[in-house]
Amino acid sequence: MHWHPTRWRWMKCVAAIVLWGTFLIAMFGYALGGLIAFQLIQQGKPAAAIGIYKAALWIYPWNAPNRNDLGLTLLESGDVDGAIVELREAVALAAWVPKYHNHLGVALLRKGDLVGAIDQFRQAIRLDPHWQEPARNLERAISQGQNKA
Repeated sequence: MHWHPTRWRWMKCVAAIVLWGTFLIAMFGYALGGLIAFQLIQQGKPAAAIGIYKAALWIYPWNAPNRNDLGLTLLESGDVDGAIVELREAVALAAWVPKYHNHLGVALLRKGDLVGAIDQFRQAIRLDPHWQEPARNLERAISQGQNKA
């Protein structure tokens, strides 16, 4: 088949449109979805924010900040199991971020998994020894464990 120059130009235009469309969709999934969801949370609409986070993560599932934020929103909405799933995914995607470990520890503590919570708080402290929040959460988890014993 002979490729006419006009057909070739047309194919390059289609390829450019597809690539730009993919880029824009990825940017929505990465940045805009999180911003929109954050605004909805500020307006007191966590259910709508959860839907936006899930849509953004469907488009760009490797977005650890959105996974973390979805996990926190689920946790605040009372869905502890769903929060743990999302927060574990955030930790798996970005294990070097101490706040993800701390947030997962809070969710595990709320679930009653003291051993898992303590492990996550220790990971957060190891990653950032100067951050006090995981240290306070670790003390709280240990004291809860002593009260149960």
